[in-house]
Amino acid sequence: MEWNIQALRDHIHDRMNGDREGIGLITSMDGCTMVLRYHLLTAENAQNLIEADDVTGLRVPLRGMFGTTDQRNEYELAKLVCQANIVAAIYTARSLCDVLAQLINKLLLPDKLEAAKCDIHKVSQKLCNSVLKESLTSLLDSECFLYVSAFANVSKHRNMVVFYGSINCQARRAGAKFGSFTYNKREYPERWSRDVLKLVLEVESKIIDVGGVLNSSCLHAAT
Repeated sequence: MEWNIQALRDHIHDRMNGDREGIGLITSMDGCTMVLRYHLLTAENAQNLIEADDVTGLRVPLRGMFGTTDQRNEYELAKLVCQANIVAAIYTARSLCDVLAQLINKLLLPDKLEAAKCDIHKVSQKLCNSVLKESLTSLLDSECFLYVSAFANVSKHRNMVVFYGSINCQARRAGAKFGSFTYNKREYPERWSRDVLKLVLEVESKIIDVGGVLNSSCLHAAT
């Protein structure tokens, strides 16, 4: 599903007299989405410098780990860029979820939550049974959201999830991994950084799905 966010901006302009808070939330969604995609692209480019591939096999990551000083420095820089941008993408994706919650609160909830107390879980609980609630529940129950949310909370409030280069010669796979961590009594296993990137992309995709349903709900109610 696609999310025509401009149509929602037009709806706020036409039906809500250009409500400044509503327009501001739309602008925040736009801005956060661009920041998220920048971090994902930058991480992807760095990822390609530290992974094994079909042409060179394990030679590139092996040189990065055990080669000359210049090769090790280049590898470590690419690994740092990859780590920094994946972590930033996770924070941004999690923030997007709560901006989305503020937007739903503003546009649809009759008994609105205070902005300071509004988060995506509370908004989901307050929504009546509907396609939008189902779409939002699908996001909140997904493995990608649970991982991203847990990672963000652990990194911000406890300690940074460890990040390290890894080579699996048997599987002929090399790159970097985020270590395991525990949040709310659940243990999340170590994951290749490439797989963490995919989880963040899945969160973005589910946010877009919810946004598309939000459009339908708002625009349908306006007709």
